[in-house]
Amino acid sequence: MGIGVSPNKKENTLFENVNNNISDKDYKIPIVLIAIILTIITLVIIYFWVNKKENNREKYYSNNITINGMSISNLSGKSELKNFLDGIYLKRLKEQAVFRVEDKELRIKGEDLDIKYNIDDIIDDIEKKNREIQEKQSNFQKYDFQIQFEYEKENLENIYEKVNLELKGNSKKIVEFNFEKMEAKLNKNTNEKSLDKIEFNNKVLNKFKEINNYEQIDTLPVLNVISSSMQFEEIYNFMVKEPKDAYLNKNNENMSEIIVKEENGYKPEKNIEELRELYLKAEDFILVKLKRVDAKITEKMLKENNGILKNQEVGNEIIYDKVIKFTENMDENSKVNIKIASNDLNGTIVDSEQVFSFNDTLGKRTKNRGFVSAPMYINNGVSNEIGGGISFVASGIYEGILRSGYETKERLPHRYIVEYKEPGLDSAIYYGTYDLKFKNNTPNRLKIETINQNDGVRFRLIGKKENNKKVELNIEKKETEKFTTKYLPTNSLKDGERKIIQSGRNGYISYVYRKIYINNELKENSLISKDNYQMLPEIVSVGANKDYIDLD
Repeated sequence: MGIGVSPNKKENTLFENVNNNISDKDYKIPIVLIAIILTIITLVIIYFWVNKKENNREKYYSNNITINGMSISNLSGKSELKNFLDGIYLKRLKEQAVFRVEDKELRIKGEDLDIKYNIDDIIDDIEKKNREIQEKQSNFQKYDFQIQFEYEKENLENIYEKVNLELKGNSKKIVEFNFEKMEAKLNKNTNEKSLDKIEFNNKVLNKFKEINNYEQIDTLPVLNVISSSMQFEEIYNFMVKEPKDAYLNKNNENMSEIIVKEENGYKPEKNIEELRELYLKAEDFILVKLKRVDAKITEKMLKENNGILKNQEVGNEIIYDKVIKFTENMDENSKVNIKIASNDLNGTIVDSEQVFSFNDTLGKRTKNRGFVSAPMYINNGVSNEIGGGISFVASGIYEGILRSGYETKERLPHRYIVEYKEPGLDSAIYYGTYDLKFKNNTPNRLKIETINQNDGVRFRLIGKKENNKKVELNIEKKETEKFTTKYLPTNSLKDGERKIIQSGRNGYISYVYRKIYINNELKENSLISKDNYQMLPEIVSVGANKDYIDLD
């Protein structure tokens, strides 16, 4: 009875299964071997390809390094980098940068400013940083190296003056002088032109730092001094020149004493109220007769009396005496400059009615005289300049003349507060731009003493004391802004180390009031100055691989 599977069919099925198993095994073994071999070959190829690429990559500069914001990752080696930078910057010493001044072009070459780039120094820094990145395989931090240069400031000043002179020559002046006839033509509705000096300096100097856009023509802003928008007192002052007495000065080369010749002044014959009335009635201009104002002390008088006038001998009473000490973190080069300036100014005589000028008396600060490069507030930060730091001396003198009742003719505060002086009592100095001037408005000669000490300078004013004179100074100050902190990566510090490279300064506003009493009677009650001091950020160098936060 047949249910189930027949024997023959079962045998065939078993036979077929055995044959099938043998066949699958025979095929699977070579496939696995081939797959393994191919995988090994692929891994070997990838390994050598990656290593070859890395070896080639090591010859080039890291993607994380830039110069003035431009990548140099396509360059390899010092010579290639130097050729690249020389091709950009050294060419600029000969090529002209073009600026537009109204409808004219001003062309300046790098050699006109005697520019010297820091290319070799920056290449060494980049090489060091690139090796560090490759060794540590650090590729998360960015490093932007800035091209810097030195230049001759006097050359830039001369270019500015030349362009400014031409601008003024092409515009209608507020006052036109004719000294042969001793008269001045006072024009109405004028628009006298002048270059914006700060913008001029910034635009010209930045042009020689840029990698790109060097060929682009930049426009230099021109300021318009419009007579119709001015107070008549300002216009009147254009026609007044104070006389300058002859005085003894020191030769910048050998520091021997020389007599500086007097300069006569002039002023209108009519008083300011009479001229104001005439000016307001005039349609186009008025002619103003001038009269000469002679200096009281002449070169001849000094020569005849061996430099000292018998009726102008200096008294020996101490009018003012104060020691100002160097601050704890003061730059050593600043101290060098301060000592030179103090030594050269010590013993300066200011005659009665003479106007003292810090810059004229001290002269230009040069390397030949021993002045060195030191920090100075310039534009929006701190820069190293020849003679940096001597505002310390000017500020010491300024406080003395302020507290003694002398008349300040010219003084500017620093952009930021200084550690050695209270806000409102400092005086910024920059040869050819910022000066300290005061008038000896007493009948007696005055001697300025600036005596060097180990830890500072002693400031004294010597002369004839006015016992019936009392001076009160009141200073009000208010903090306006807290300083922020900027962090800069550097390869000169170990990981995690920090170093303050620029101290921060809070913003301030200050008011200086002065009262002068003569015989207990109030003769002067005035606001001497209102000064706004900007905030200066603190700058901290940080070890390159240390995490940090920029709070700015």
